[in-house]
Amino acid sequence: MSMRWTLSDAPEEVEDAPPPIWFFVLLYVIFQLLGIALTIFNWPKNQPTMTAPFWMAMIVLPALAWVAAWGIIYTNHAAYQNKVRWWNFLRECRVKYWRDWTQCREVLFASVALTPEEDLAERMLGLEGQAPTNPDKTLSLASQAEGPDRSRLEQIFERLLTQLAAPIQQLARAPVGPCEVVLQTGAEDSTPVLLRVWQRFKLPGTPKVVWLSSDADSPLVEQWFKGAGAKFRLVIACQLHDERDEQTYSEAAVAMLLTTVEIAAATKLKTQACLFRPITAESDSTDDALATLLRAEQVPVGKIKHLWFSRLDKIVRHATESAVRDAGLTVATHEVDRAMGKPGPINRWLLQVFAAQMVQHGQGAQLVANPHRTGVALNVVGAQPAPPMTTPLPDHVSTLIPLIVALCGIAGFLIVGLRGVSPEPNSDNLFMILLIGMPLLIALRIGVDILDTKLTTSEFDEKYPN
Repeated sequence: MSMRWTLSDAPEEVEDAPPPIWFFVLLYVIFQLLGIALTIFNWPKNQPTMTAPFWMAMIVLPALAWVAAWGIIYTNHAAYQNKVRWWNFLRECRVKYWRDWTQCREVLFASVALTPEEDLAERMLGLEGQAPTNPDKTLSLASQAEGPDRSRLEQIFERLLTQLAAPIQQLARAPVGPCEVVLQTGAEDSTPVLLRVWQRFKLPGTPKVVWLSSDADSPLVEQWFKGAGAKFRLVIACQLHDERDEQTYSEAAVAMLLTTVEIAAATKLKTQACLFRPITAESDSTDDALATLLRAEQVPVGKIKHLWFSRLDKIVRHATESAVRDAGLTVATHEVDRAMGKPGPINRWLLQVFAAQMVQHGQGAQLVANPHRTGVALNVVGAQPAPPMTTPLPDHVSTLIPLIVALCGIAGFLIVGLRGVSPEPNSDNLFMILLIGMPLLIALRIGVDILDTKLTTSEFDEKYPN
């Protein structure tokens, strides 16, 4: 099933109530009056009226005809009710599949963030100390001086893997396959440096390294949610100053150990947070995108407490803040650029780590806004998804009971008419036809009900393809 964020709204059908009691009372009166009029008008003049056939023709036959009409009306109404209920069931299933698709997520097993300011996320939320203020500055990471055997980049890799070595070993013991490392650094030649540090820490296997340039789209936005991917993924991203170039951003480094929902459930290892499927939008449609994201209820909307953003230009930032207000979200807003200085390409990963850390600190779910091409990418970071929708099968209204009532009314009408009112010597053939025909009509009704369900499904799928 091909899904997308924009889901056209299939209207909910409303069940009409069955005909009221007064309608059937009126129908009975009409049948009875017609029976009286037709009996009197057609009764032979030379035959007495105070006889059983006369009263059966005038009273019993109209009543049996009314019973047959009642059964036919209720059979048709029951078929209509079943069609409406099945249509609404398909509608609910479609929304459920869509919500399940939106709740697709990467599980963050563990993470590390190195920033010029210590405990940056906690300080920005006021959990520890005061929030730092460094707008337009280019801060540097504290590190040891470069040596002949270890470059500064290698030292950063060591600092990151020192904290993640144990989680990597834990996850590697599960049947997750080889580790994929997504590496975002200033140059592709940093891959051998990472592999050298990997071997020094005696980490399992030789990982497959995928290098990202600084201007590459985030794989979290589209690539990782398109289909089957790595079940064991490590993201390492660094932005370090090069003395040969102008310093245009503050230094930072981040590492994120990711796995799938299935592996997290199978291993039962403690995780940090979930990174849910992002939605992207241009600046002029940010409000619609956020409304769609919240309608998906990846997490309970009331649990979203904080908004993190970085590197958004003025137009996109204003559009995002306006969309948050219009959506009625009561969130604290955190601009990392003011706290850490000029942003760089890896700030998009920093936001995810900061948000996950705050989820771990019990600060509720977090909303993250990152630049994406000419617009914004919005995603939620939370502990658990909202409970899944349930779509129980609709109650089936029996069409067989009113059909049997209708057939009994018709059979009674023919039996009384042919035996009690106007005896026919060859009526036995008709009774045989009735005995054979009634089961066939019931079987036909079952077949029609099944066909109606299939036709309703085909009509729904044609009108509202996924």
